Formats: sequence, structure tokens, C-alpha cells
Amino acid sequence: SSATIRNEMAELEELGYLEQPHTSAGRVPSEAGYRFYVDWLIDRYHFTQNEITELQNTLKQKQSELDGIMQTAVSLASKLTNYTALALKPRQPRISDFWESMSFGGSRMTRSNFSPARSSSRNTVKPSP
Repeated sequence: SSATIRNEMAELEELGYLEQPHTSAGRVPSEAGYRFYVDWLIDRYHFTQNEITELQNTLKQKQSELDGIMQTAVSLASKLTNYTALALKPRQPRISDFWESMSFGGSRMTRSNFSPARSSSRNTVKPSP
């Protein structure tokens, strides 16, 4: 019944497996919900060597695409600001992680953080010696 479904959904939300991004949105799996699902699948499904190879090749290709996007973004930031720019990636790439870019120019620095969930930017002025 619909009451049973509502109760089950409410319980999953209380456990942290579902979340409501905004008031008018439906419920979507949270990070914990996705983690539970993936862990559940891993325990029950065994990849073949061909599947593992295909996954590794796809991930390498996507990582290369991400590297290209970062290189283009840093190059554009440098060109637009006439400052040196660089990008730093986390040591262990994660799907929902962020990256930083910094532009240096004289005594001015801009630091930007980007991720699917948030983005921020901070300008800093270094005092003169």
C-alpha cells in the first residue's frame, strides 16, 4: 500500500540512505545509500577478467579527459588573468572530489575549489615586505 511505501521511505531517510535535495524534489539516494548499494553488489557479483579490463580502460580514458579539461581551464585562467596558474588533483582520485586552481601575480593569489556539490573562490593579498 502507499502508506507502507511512505513508511519505508521515511525509515530509509532516517537511516541516511535517502535524501531530499530541496523541498519540491523527490527522494534520491544519498552517498551512504549509493555506498550500501555498491557494497551489496560487490558481495554478490564477480567481475570477469574482460569486464575488469574494460572498466580499467574506460577509467583511464575518463581520467585522461579530466586531465585535458583541467589543463584547458588552467591555461584559460592564466591567459585571462596574465598570471601563472596551476591545478592540483587529489592523490587518490574520487568521483565526487574537488580540484583547486591557483593564480599567482605579484602579491595577489586566487584560489578556487570546484566540485559537483560546491564551488568557492577566495582572493588573498600578500602584505608587502
